[in-house]
Amino acid sequence: MTVAYPRALPCGVLTTSFKIARGMSRNLIHSGVTQVREFAEPRWVASFTYAPMKRAGFQDIEAWVDSLRGGLMDFYAHHPLRPFPVSYPFFPALGWNGIANVTSIGVNTIGVAGMLANFTLKPGDMIGLIEGARRGLFRVIEPHVGASGLLTIEPRIVPGVFTGATICNVARPVCVMTIDVDSISGEQTAGQAAPFGFSAVQKVY
Repeated sequence: MTVAYPRALPCGVLTTSFKIARGMSRNLIHSGVTQVREFAEPRWVASFTYAPMKRAGFQDIEAWVDSLRGGLMDFYAHHPLRPFPVSYPFFPALGWNGIANVTSIGVNTIGVAGMLANFTLKPGDMIGLIEGARRGLFRVIEPHVGASGLLTIEPRIVPGVFTGATICNVARPVCVMTIDVDSISGEQTAGQAAPFGFSAVQKVY
């Protein structure tokens, strides 16, 4: 069977950290002024720890990690504990695939249309952008109610990465990530279930 990349993140994550990493410098000037500068594009960094598994499940995850070839190959990462907006824990029951039209793209805003009537997004919900093979993942900052409107998001959208051909996704949105090979943790004991974990960082471009 041919492996397609980027690979999908396997299910079964028990604990995760999913946060925005920012390349920042801070300068405390003698006069009392504090200067803060951002010198790199913000990006998602995440850790994934799977619930203890017996041999069959453990070796499945182990093989999936091996297929990433130490980070040479990528995978699609989503927030495993926030796959859908918090107001819709049983999202598939809505009968909507979660895809909406994008009407505008700003630095920290996404204009959308074509969602369900009175659709609710709350701060902390995850949304995504899709354009061809490109994927963007963002966190909603301000609440939104309605089938259309302007969403305020973080991290910022890199200019030129997404265009008018983009669509928005609120159902298990993803970004492209590269595994940190030094973070891989998995040790088995005979006859016992064992956890497996690793960390990864987003590829912005």
